[in-house]
Amino acid sequence: MRQNPNWPTCKSGRPGQNGYSSKHQKNFDLITKESFFHHSKKNINIKIPCPDNTFELRKVYDFTDDLQNNILNNHKTNVKVLAFHISDGTNNNRRNEPITFFLDGEVNFNEVVTPSTCMTGNFNIDESQGILIIVINDNIECLCDKFIFSCNREDKEAIRKPEEAGGGVIVAGP
Repeated sequence: MRQNPNWPTCKSGRPGQNGYSSKHQKNFDLITKESFFHHSKKNINIKIPCPDNTFELRKVYDFTDDLQNNILNNHKTNVKVLAFHISDGTNNNRRNEPITFFLDGEVNFNEVVTPSTCMTGNFNIDESQGILIIVINDNIECLCDKFIFSCNREDKEAIRKPEEAGGGVIVAGP
């Protein structure tokens, strides 16, 4: 799905080197000080630590409605929820391995997928809002028609999480 020339790709680097923050210790935890969105440019700049250069960003999904409908009882929130689906093509757990690369680049708002329709182009955000980014390392092909959040009132289930995930919250940038 590489629609723009700045789509995130793996670039070498370790925490504290090549301009990357030294505070990040785990793969897939978004580098929040270096990740942000541009409301006027309509894009999201991200940096995600990875254990090697085999990782790729497959797609980005807007799960805001899923959160509002299944967890918040249809209450609106000032935070958007995006799932960044990454994979190295395997089912191996890689979160605790040493960080040696970063997925680094931009995602345009018009590249964000709405999971219920599997279509792009409907994402927008106000400058006053934030984005909760969930980074999901999974080898499945697509997250369309999947629910990241589920809450069964009868069983009082908590939020369902993937086996391997990271993330962070970002705000409007410079």
